[in-house]
Formats: sequence, C-alpha cells, structure tokens
Amino acid sequence: MLKSFQVEVCVSSKLYDLVAQSAKQTLWEMGYRDSLSNLQREVYYLFEIMAEDKDAAELIAKDAVCKTNLFVNPNKDTFKIGSKKQESINVLIWYVDEKRGTNIKDSLEKQGFSAITSVFVGELWHFFGKKESVSNMVESLLVNPHSQRYKIL
Repeated sequence: MLKSFQVEVCVSSKLYDLVAQSAKQTLWEMGYRDSLSNLQREVYYLFEIMAEDKDAAELIAKDAVCKTNLFVNPNKDTFKIGSKKQESINVLIWYVDEKRGTNIKDSLEKQGFSAITSVFVGELWHFFGKKESVSNMVESLLVNPHSQRYKIL
C-alpha cells in the first residue's frame, strides 16, 4: 500500500557562490561582522511522494533529480537527499505566491514521475555565527516582507 512521504533535496553550487558571499559582505558592512562568520545558500526542494516506504520515496526523488534537467546542472551543481545537518543556523526562505513548485510538479508528471504529488521550493541559508542576530540579518537583507516568508529551522 502506498503512503505519502516527504523527501528533502538540497542543491548547492560546486562553484563559488557569489550571491551568498555578496550577502555576507553586505551584512558585515551593515554591522554584523561580529555576529556572522560565514553564510552559505542552497536551493531547497520538498517533495511529497507516494511510495511503499521512505527508501523508495528517496529513490524516486533521486531519479527525478538525476534523470531530468529541472534541478541540477551536473557541471556546476551538486545535490543531496535531506537537508544539511551542520553547525549552522538554518533559515528557509520562500515566496508566498510560489508557482515554481507547481510548474516543476507538472513537468515531472509529464516525464513519468507521477508518484511525486507536490513540490515546494525555497532557499535554505546556513548562517554561521550568533543565533540571536539571525532574525535581524534575515529581515534586514534577505527577505522581502511583501512577497516572502522565512522560518528559522
């Protein structure tokens, strides 16, 4: 019997991430140099998948990433199943009127991945520094309050 499973996929650049480094430099210039030692960014996908078990769901997600060109460019990106578990404060940012997930789901369905019933897309930022300053940094620079939301994980 098929059950619904959530599978996280995180895509990061193999190359120097200019967006994350520019954001870090800007935050330093805004006075957060003592609160932030490093900043990294990944594209975050949350798949809802109908499968027999969690392993089968993860295999479907891996196949969708590897067999389509919707998620990674193998020349410049890398991916992993599951979100990064590291010594950082993780912040997920997403658009309120997010349409990319629906478009990706429709494309996946056309390519034979009908077991994937929904796709959520966001950006996962990894802050290395003082946790008490993260909300201020996110609200000061990374989130547009009119069109985006965020959650500290």
